Amino acid sequence: MNLKRTLGLLGLLGVSLLAGCKGPAVLSEGNLLPHMKKPALVLFGSRPVRIPRPEWEQLTRDLEARLTRMPQFGDLVLLQTQQQRWQEVAELKPSQTQYQTTLVLTGVSDKELADTLRQSYQIEQVVVFHLESYSCTRECPATRQWLLRLIVLDAQTGKPVYRIRMQHQLTQEEEDPEQTVLLAQRLTSELFDQFEQEFTVPWHQWRFEHLKPEPVRTARPSLGI
Repeated sequence: MNLKRTLGLLGLLGVSLLAGCKGPAVLSEGNLLPHMKKPALVLFGSRPVRIPRPEWEQLTRDLEARLTRMPQFGDLVLLQTQQQRWQEVAELKPSQTQYQTTLVLTGVSDKELADTLRQSYQIEQVVVFHLESYSCTRECPATRQWLLRLIVLDAQTGKPVYRIRMQHQLTQEEEDPEQTVLLAQRLTSELFDQFEQEFTVPWHQWRFEHLKPEPVRTARPSLGI
């Protein structure tokens, strides 16, 4: 990659890295205004083995409710609606599962599969949350570590609009099943707190927007944010 292209990419993406094992790392497009109020499909990863199914399902419902309250999104396609569509379109669920698996393993949004989801659900964005559990490496003093990831993707281009990830090494106390559930609740809350704060249009950009001629101006009240 040449220097000009590298500088261009750095100009496009505003990167905020917070050091430390528990600190979140964020990658976000510099201009989020074009990505506000878009209809989005909400996807959750597989349940971590150490979190009981009822607690995991409650956690995902809580996160769905939290996303629904965010004015930055348009209509959200949540799990209940997805399950209804699976009954109507037989090939939709396998395509969705394959899309999500490919995204997790490669970090790439498969265009053909994404087009299927985009047309079936009538969405413009995909919001994906994963909580993954791994055995620790030699450098890790704990026995297990978690990786939490939240990604907002442009459904048509497959490009990430916003990404945040957090790593956490579990202590011996946190290995206890009850503590594991509480830990999952706390870490996801911290992750979503930062997401809500950062997935927005800053005040100075709105000020600049208001200086544009009216025909090309984006009025904040018109977006409801």
